[in-house]
Amino acid sequence: MWWNASAGNKESSQASGAYVFRPNGTSPFNLNPRQVPTVTGTIGPMLSTVTQVWNKWARQTFRLYRNAAYLEVEATIGPIDISDDMGKEVIARYITDLDTKNIWYSDSEGQEFVERKTNYRPYPYNISEPVAMNYVPMNFAAYIRDVAKGDQITLVSDRTRGCASLKNGEFENMLHRRLLHDDKKGVGEPLNESNIVRTTQRIIFDPIVNASRRYRSEMASLNQPPVLLFANAGSVSKYIRENVVTFSAMDAKLPENVDLLTFKMLNTGQVLLRLQNIFAVGEDEELSKSVSLDLNSLFPALQIEQVTEVSLSANQPIQEMHRLKWKVAESKSESKEPKEFQTILDVDVKNAKVTLSAQQIRTFVIRYSVV
Repeated sequence: MWWNASAGNKESSQASGAYVFRPNGTSPFNLNPRQVPTVTGTIGPMLSTVTQVWNKWARQTFRLYRNAAYLEVEATIGPIDISDDMGKEVIARYITDLDTKNIWYSDSEGQEFVERKTNYRPYPYNISEPVAMNYVPMNFAAYIRDVAKGDQITLVSDRTRGCASLKNGEFENMLHRRLLHDDKKGVGEPLNESNIVRTTQRIIFDPIVNASRRYRSEMASLNQPPVLLFANAGSVSKYIRENVVTFSAMDAKLPENVDLLTFKMLNTGQVLLRLQNIFAVGEDEELSKSVSLDLNSLFPALQIEQVTEVSLSANQPIQEMHRLKWKVAESKSESKEPKEFQTILDVDVKNAKVTLSAQQIRTFVIRYSVV
């Protein structure tokens, strides 16, 4: 489907553009006037697919992999047709029988999920833009749930996009935009994107109680894929005989709720290391708990000579950081002394144990030597 972009005329003074999403109306158009796509499909032992071709510039492919816990949806959009002089903002809309109470959730930079409610503001508000006012960022994932049934549908995205739930049980997100008018917000030209966009989402159906384990894993899998490197090997069998073809710097998996965010060589010869507990408070009965691990056990081929905990941006030792004291609305006096950072500053490298609480990221500068 697609929203007709506002042109900034008498119907709506604000044009839709690079910085503003402003559809001209509350009913999107279908990609095909007949509302029926051309459908083809394949069934295989490892992969089954269904492809919907809506028109010359829009198609969707649904992929179901063997033993996968998700349905993959790939949309190929563009170049969007503007021969009718209408700017188009293309969306994918999913309609379910879930009773969501007009509530949905979207992530904040891949961290905690924020509850959203259709047409809601915590202050008096005139609903003049019932579509645009409900669109919010979706960085990695968003979901809708039926609490009474205990069911949840999560969409994991390969990129940041806008999303909304305009009606109970529905969810939509933006795929591509091609606009004909400048929104007068600084770019100085229309967002006339004539390129082809191919974007992937994974749809996960799970009970609410287990949903976070699945979507947290898929958020990392889709957005941090393995990097493939290729070489001219000649004879494959000979290459395998003469070279080491398998290697892992780690001899054991990290705990399920820990992600290795950064492992980067610095120009000082040291290594910048970031670790995160990826689960939020209360998100999972077990995996939201604090987890401990020993930095010495991460990379068996490397021996720690020195380790210092630093700020998240790694620009100062953490002992030099001090939390700000804020005045709160209920009191004219300053708030209680904030809890200072717990750290392992220049610790005994033989006992470099780290504890990560829910959603915590800890950053270290480490000097290694090869064993």
